Amino acid sequence: MHYYAYPYLPYPYYHPSQRVANLNLQVSPSYYGQLQTELAIDPPNPYPPVDTRKFNESAKKYQVLTKQISLFFDKVATSPQFANELMEAAQLSNSLKVEEMIRSVGITVKIKSQFTPTGMIIEVDNGETEGNCCRLRVVLPW
Repeated sequence: MHYYAYPYLPYPYYHPSQRVANLNLQVSPSYYGQLQTELAIDPPNPYPPVDTRKFNESAKKYQVLTKQISLFFDKVATSPQFANELMEAAQLSNSLKVEEMIRSVGITVKIKSQFTPTGMIIEVDNGETEGNCCRLRVVLPW
């Protein structure tokens, strides 16, 4: 006997003279063709039902992060003096001053900053524990 991994019989159409006996009940051969057609049109869903609670919470947390980082973007975009001081501090590898300047714009979430000769990487995080949602990483070239 062969095992078929499909949810329907591989050969659903039988000669009319063939009958399948099931507990003394006669099942017509067209039953298997009908079953195959129904499964092909509407296959069963192998996944669990959708639950959007965590997805919604993540989106809300990211909204907070984007509002926080936009405070920094607004300050850099509108104040050339602030941008100049920030770049100079970064070029001198003064990470304490850089983070202090970033915090001075009103950011209240955790900040992690890195800078290179070609730009700056700022990571804001509002997760309570490491690996918890959510973290936003921004790369700003200069």
